[in-house]
Amino acid sequence: MQDYKRGSHTVWDCKYHVVRVTKYRYPVLGGDVGQRARELLREIARANEMTIYAGAINRDHGHMLLSIPPQLSVSRAVQHLKGKSSHKLLSEYQASHEGACVKLFLHFDTPRILPTWHG
Repeated sequence: MQDYKRGSHTVWDCKYHVVRVTKYRYPVLGGDVGQRARELLREIARANEMTIYAGAINRDHGHMLLSIPPQLSVSRAVQHLKGKSSHKLLSEYQASHEGACVKLFLHFDTPRILPTWHG
């Protein structure tokens, strides 16, 4: 029971596998854009009391295993991660050469959310 988190009336451990895919699976998440996306996702998760247990960002998609507190719905958590990271990446890379690709193809498709079951 050490991995469980506690509230005043709850004991919980909600983990979700979230996969984000760029539009048309265009490879814009390589290099500096991918590193910055990783930093932004960590900041946003920390600000919303989410915990990222594992994650990987490839050139055209990203995986995260994250824990979301019960007071925050899964759809709202994904909305925070998706919206804030996309907005900041677009504003930071808009002036660069990579910005053209980022602007066109960083609108993420609806992520696939797979609950993880453990017994």
